[in-house]
Amino acid sequence: VIAPSLNTASLTSVEFADTATGSATRQDVEINNTGNASLSIASPDISGENKDAFSLITGNRSLRIAPNTARNISIGFSPQTAQGGQDGKQASLEIQPLNDPEASTQDIIITGTALSADVELNESTGSFGEITQGQTEKKSLEVSNDGNTAFEITGSAITGSDSQAFSVEGLRNRVIGKDTTEVFDIEVNTTGESLDSLSGQLTIETNDSD
Repeated sequence: VIAPSLNTASLTSVEFADTATGSATRQDVEINNTGNASLSIASPDISGENKDAFSLITGNRSLRIAPNTARNISIGFSPQTAQGGQDGKQASLEIQPLNDPEASTQDIIITGTALSADVELNESTGSFGEITQGQTEKKSLEVSNDGNTAFEITGSAITGSDSQAFSVEGLRNRVIGKDTTEVFDIEVNTTGESLDSLSGQLTIETNDSD
């Protein structure tokens, strides 16, 4: 009998490495035609509750596989959320043969774990107290990561009507590992400032999507 034969028996599931939210990993899935005629496959589809975390990078179209050969399709895992800092995701990759008389749609379970950082500050507001005009004072700011993956501080800015009186060093291009705390100095310089209260707002930018 001359006929194609879809074979995914050796691959019933695909597990991705733990992946931080906002980043991506990739896995290849091999589809075999062990028959002696060309095999036609409908455009593969990803379904399931967490399908938005996965994508078809290659092979997202109808496929034709020659006899006794295989084709790879690439799947991406790019989670955007991770509840509780660590969140398992699962979906199904559907492979539908169009001309194999003995095979029905094959479902391959795809799973991955999304990790997220947890950015914490030791205080959301800070006061330097009373400072003599012309003096400079420093105050420590602790930035902690209580999550399950590292995050990067990509930038910072001080805004407000008195922003020129404040400065901070190091809050740019710094990676904070999980279970790690980094200390930064915020400085206020009252030289040339009027005898009045000074205020500013510090904004810290990170690559943590949560």
